[in-house]
Amino acid sequence: MTIQKENGGVGSEEWFTLYRDEGPQTTVSMKRQWDLSTVVEVKWRIAADEKASRYRICHQGSSQFLWQSRTPYKACSPVFSIRP
Repeated sequence: MTIQKENGGVGSEEWFTLYRDEGPQTTVSMKRQWDLSTVVEVKWRIAADEKASRYRICHQGSSQFLWQSRTPYKACSPVFSIRP
């Protein structure tokens, strides 16, 4: 899991990784559901001095349903803004 910050102007679609899941700013928890799916919850403790900008949260891994082979995926949250 990564927290990414937009690099460049609005809509530049250039991102750089600011934090990773092993850092103290983030927490990732996974919970298996009754239908064998997994819900992932990401929490980011935003520092009071975090720069105003546009951010997104991304997660990548692989999924597998029962006997099928693993399928890699990458997904990102909608872009959101942090303002002072």
